[in-house]
Amino acid sequence: SVSSVVDIHDQHAYCNAAVLLSLMVGVVHLLMAALGGHFIVSLLADCVLAGYTCAAAILISVSQLKHIVGFQIPRGSLLSSLSFVAANARATNLIALGCTVLSIAMLLGIKKMNKRCCPSYFVPEQLIVIAVTTAA
Repeated sequence: SVSSVVDIHDQHAYCNAAVLLSLMVGVVHLLMAALGGHFIVSLLADCVLAGYTCAAAILISVSQLKHIVGFQIPRGSLLSSLSFVAANARATNLIALGCTVLSIAMLLGIKKMNKRCCPSYFVPEQLIVIAVTTAA
């Protein structure tokens, strides 16, 4: 994480470190592709990859909680973040929560309609939800 190396209040240094980290990851990806490093993934068991993907999804979801509940959550572990949200549930911004619930409902509804009505071509439900919520 960049925040463990650079002070998060120094925006210029933080942005520089984030850009540098992104470039370094890109270079590693290019090197792995050029040198045939894709075989390394085949050495990992499917359950390891599934666990890694699920853990990443959980961490990303928890990092987005501040936007869902509408208040700042102090940085900390997964459990401390969840307990902070539970303890401060009364401070939840109902408009932000409502927008989140409506967006998820739209995603699920459009996906279901997409499978039923448009099986021969792809309709990007995420793009539709972003366009509708941005226009509103």
